[in-house]
Amino acid sequence: MDGINQTLKKIDHNQISINQNRPLEQTQVKNLKNYFKIGLTYASNALEGNTLTESETKVVIEEGITIGGKPLKDHLEAIGHARAFDYLWELAKSADITENDIKELHKICFQPKDGAAAGQYRQVDVIITGSHHNDKLSRHEDVPAHMRDFAAQLPEKRARLHPVVYAATLHRDFIYIHPFEDGNGRTARLLMNHALLATGYPPVIISPAFKHEYIQALEKSHSNSQMFTHYIAEQVLQAQRDYIRLLHLPPV
Repeated sequence: MDGINQTLKKIDHNQISINQNRPLEQTQVKNLKNYFKIGLTYASNALEGNTLTESETKVVIEEGITIGGKPLKDHLEAIGHARAFDYLWELAKSADITENDIKELHKICFQPKDGAAAGQYRQVDVIITGSHHNDKLSRHEDVPAHMRDFAAQLPEKRARLHPVVYAATLHRDFIYIHPFEDGNGRTARLLMNHALLATGYPPVIISPAFKHEYIQALEKSHSNSQMFTHYIAEQVLQAQRDYIRLLHLPPV
């Protein structure tokens, strides 16, 4: 617990510097949004096997150009995730998020690839490859009730927990339900970043280079929830450093 508390103290210290330099100019906000949209779209999709590079992702999103030799699916995932980030950016103007918001976020993200199935709860049980805790995932018939409870508990958790702890908890609890047949990881990361953005923190981009560490922290959270929380806190700390560097803020 001490390790997490020390990391949270560093985060709080950095956040003071970030908040002291607000409000930002419109140009700065636009540049930051584009930076995080491209970075998060690339990384979150790459974690799930998308083969587009970050520069290719940028071209697909900003110019609508098709990358030769890359699957159509990968292009559609990039387009959908970028649209979902735009929706998330507006949604984060409020800390509140509802069950319908979550379904809409998934729908926007996956409609280009999955059509009408996007935004619909799964009708089958699922297995997470490589996980030893598939027995703890919600059964498909329980998903609607579990998601209602999940959404209903968010305001209380948000009020009680440190914003970074809340963001990590939201991600973890959503994954335990796994409400959609596909796209749960990407949706969980979007929800986590909604929680961060809504409270003034920069969004977290989990690099695909650290996929193993990320998955292991999530897997071990079944027996030690603090491990995943600490992992996410370290990612927030890095996101703050990137934010400070991008805006040329005084070093903390």
